[in-house]
Amino acid sequence: MVMKHGVLVVSGILLLLFGISQLTMGSGSPLADAFALTWVILMLFYIIANARQMRRMQEQRRKRMEAERRLEWLAAERKWKKEQMKMRRVKSVSLQ
Repeated sequence: MVMKHGVLVVSGILLLLFGISQLTMGSGSPLADAFALTWVILMLFYIIANARQMRRMQEQRRKRMEAERRLEWLAAERKWKKEQMKMRRVKSVSLQ
C-alpha cells in the first residue's frame, strides 16, 4: 500500500509539472485562469493527500512492528520466569 501511494505522489508531481507547462495563465479569459488555478490547487491537494497517507501507513507499520517486538520480549520474559520458578522448585525439593 505504501508503494501505491508513492506511485500516486510521483504521478501527481508529473501531472503538475506537465500541466503547468500546458496551462495558460493570464491569458485574459477569467474562465481559463480560474480553471488553471483550480487545476493546480487540485493537483497540490492530490500530492499532499497521498504523501500524508504514505507517511501515516509507514508510521502504522513501525508501531505494529514495535508492538510485535514487545510481545515477543514479553513472551520470552514469561518463559524465563517460568523456568526460574521450576529451578527454584527443584532446588527446594532436593534440599529437603
